[in-house]
Formats: sequence, structure tokens, C-alpha cells
Amino acid sequence: MNNNNEIIDICHIIDFEKIEIYYNQENQNWLVDFSPNYGDYITVLIPPIFYARKPNQEEVKGTVQLINLLGQYIHRVQKGVIS
Repeated sequence: MNNNNEIIDICHIIDFEKIEIYYNQENQNWLVDFSPNYGDYITVLIPPIFYARKPNQEEVKGTVQLINLLGQYIHRVQKGVIS
């Protein structure tokens, strides 16, 4: 997966704090955990307020593409095409 150019390109466009994929052998299910950082947020100190901006259309599109690519990757692993 680290050599997948499509995934790498998306990660260059969108900053992800983390992307982790887990397989639970006991339950036989996958968990994909990712945290996109869409670039910025605003903090106002008085009163203490944290405001994260909404992602733009390109960032949403990239996130959806990443979800689809990760799903395809997991599907290929399950079929034994890749390990």
C-alpha cells in the first residue's frame, strides 16, 4: 500500500494525522481509522473557542477517493491477490 501512487498523491493533497488499518482475526472484520487535517483551524482565546473549518470540495473528493482505494486494497487482500 505504501507504493500505491494514487494513495500517496491523495496524501500529498490532504494532510492526514493518521491512517491505520487493523484486521480483527476473532471477529474477521477490518477497521480503517483515519484522521484528516483539512489544513487549518481557528482558536479564539477569550472566550476559549475552537472552530475547525469545513473541508472544501477537493478535500472531500480526495477523502472519498481514499476511502474507495482503501476498500479496494482490503478487497484484494481478502481475495489473496496481495498480502
